[in-house]
Amino acid sequence: MPAHPRSCTPLRVLPVLALLCAAILPARSLLAAESAPTLAPLAAYDYGQPLAPLIDYETWLHAATPAQRAAAEDEILALLATPDPAIPTPATATTTAPAAPAATILTPAARRVFIDWLGVIGTAKSAPALALLAANPDYTFHAARSLATIPGEEAEKALLALLGDPLPCPPTEVPIRVAAANALGQRRAENAVNALANHFGGNYTTAVSAAARDALANIGTLRTLDVLRPTASKAHGPGFPRYYPYIRAKHLPSVRAFIAASGNHVHRAPPSEKNAAIAHVKNRLVETLSDAIDPQVKIETIRALFAFDAEIKRTATSTPAPTAGLSPYDSILITSIFTPPDTAFSESAVAALLADPDPRLRAAIARGLAASSDPASVKLLRDQFPALPPDTQLAALNAIASSRNAAALPVIGPVLAGVGVNSAEIRCAAVRAAAATGDAGVIPALLAALEDGDPAIANAAQNALETLPLENANTPLVELFGHSLPADTHARIITILAARQCRDAFIFALASTTAEVPALRAAAFAALARLVRPGDLADILDIAGNIRAAADRREWRRALFTAAGDAPAPASAATALSAAIARATGPERAALIGALTLVNAPAATDTLQTLLAAPDAAVRKETLRALSAAQTPEACKLLLAAARNGAAPDERTLALIGAIATLEKLDQPAAAKIGEYRAAWPLATRDEERQAIIAAVKKIRAPSATAFLKEIAPADK
Repeated sequence: MPAHPRSCTPLRVLPVLALLCAAILPARSLLAAESAPTLAPLAAYDYGQPLAPLIDYETWLHAATPAQRAAAEDEILALLATPDPAIPTPATATTTAPAAPAATILTPAARRVFIDWLGVIGTAKSAPALALLAANPDYTFHAARSLATIPGEEAEKALLALLGDPLPCPPTEVPIRVAAANALGQRRAENAVNALANHFGGNYTTAVSAAARDALANIGTLRTLDVLRPTASKAHGPGFPRYYPYIRAKHLPSVRAFIAASGNHVHRAPPSEKNAAIAHVKNRLVETLSDAIDPQVKIETIRALFAFDAEIKRTATSTPAPTAGLSPYDSILITSIFTPPDTAFSESAVAALLADPDPRLRAAIARGLAASSDPASVKLLRDQFPALPPDTQLAALNAIASSRNAAALPVIGPVLAGVGVNSAEIRCAAVRAAAATGDAGVIPALLAALEDGDPAIANAAQNALETLPLENANTPLVELFGHSLPADTHARIITILAARQCRDAFIFALASTTAEVPALRAAAFAALARLVRPGDLADILDIAGNIRAAADRREWRRALFTAAGDAPAPASAATALSAAIARATGPERAALIGALTLVNAPAATDTLQTLLAAPDAAVRKETLRALSAAQTPEACKLLLAAARNGAAPDERTLALIGAIATLEKLDQPAAAKIGEYRAAWPLATRDEERQAIIAAVKKIRAPSATAFLKEIAPADK
């Protein structure tokens, strides 16, 4: 019988659903625990049927007493013992389970459900039945998964029997052996290490050997380290040097499993054995590095060594670095990571290690040193940094940034100052790394970089200061306003403080709007637009006369609109804006009128009505455009009035177009909105205006809209 796709198996969700039911329906669960439900009705379950009966039973299983679970186990085993066309029953097969009624028919879907339930409540007596079921590909996955969770040596022996001997097997047995290996790994079955080792046997290609390898990595004992670490394929002898590397690319999966097993071994070691476990693992990793030929093997081993660095530093004892007989690369790696901080380091060995021909290897070592908090490692990297190739320098600086390692600041300082480094790219990376550490000590260096003659470095410093995660970073920046600064630096500091939302910079930005240097003046107006707060309208109005360029005007307009819209006293704001409009000309007047439309006060409406009746046509059109952009109910009323009573046809058209567009945006009841469109319809003298009203009304889903459409566009209805 073909196996049903696992993606359709309901047991993927049954345990979660059962727990939810136990939490949501506690009374039901308790009631279920009082009387054991029967399994017979569930034997006919199939995919696509309701899950509620299965959920109810699994909820009961979780709440059942030991005696009830034992009875349920017997009942499940009896049902699983019923004949299944998918499983040939051997003549010698025996079972301790009671026989099920002859009329019981167990579907494959129900059989999988019952197998998984044995993983919840099963004991040693379930192991033989599960082993028999696991031998059938239809049930291998579920049976092995249940055997992985059943305690006791019986389940382990059953899995070992399924794993079988390390001999070639038919393709149909491969999934069974893979499932058995996975289950043994899940159990962390130390007694299975030898059997798994026999299946692994250094073979890197078959599915069974790969499963055995992963299982050994999960078990993570000293024996698994011996099994997983690749061994030399040739013996030392005449014609061979005493030391030669032999671990190649084909060994990479085994090396990865070895590294994983090393981590499991260390993390599972009891506190009293932690030091010994770490010492053993670090020595084995160093040996692996020494024996490696493939660059990727070296890189991943180096990463593992640095990953253990923090764990090693927490140990109370230290073992000597086993450098005898190793290459200079390996020797210095051991020294740099594992020797206590007060031990002398070989700078020449570090230089050789960091000058490896493979850039990936250089980068791996540089990243490890850069992310280390060990002062000795930091000193090594600082001393060797000027001699490193640019790609390795970048790798180290990026590692400092990503790890936010403030301990590595001694490496960054000279680079920021340009000592021994001429590349702008490297110095920009140092700026980013300095900011990422979040250390207040980097502020002076970043301020110095802000005045660098290279715009790329100055821009990087500006971005770094804008995002520096320190609350007290604003103080030294504000204090700089008391000194004579170049205009470009002054502009950058104002921009930085505005980005950091430092309100103290507002007064300095106001003063800087009078600057003769365009860049400083533009930065000041842009800062005001970002820093403006309610109550600042008077200050913004006062600097209108300082506008000299389009960029100034754009940012001043942003600040003006924000201050007007957030004015705490609308009446006073309307009065101030009205007075400013009376004095203004040109683009500033149009901006002031636009700001007035944002003020909700009778005085603002009165001024706008006055402007609509002004003798100057330019003023009237500026007001109509401002009202059209405002899109408020009050603006709509004024626009409709201007559409009826405008002084010139083009102004009436402009007002009507603005009113129609505003009506569509307003959040009004359908009936009220249709009333406004009815008022606007007689004013629409052009087909363009009528079509705009018809299109807007069609978007309204209401009886009043349907009725109005029948009047104005009968052909559409």
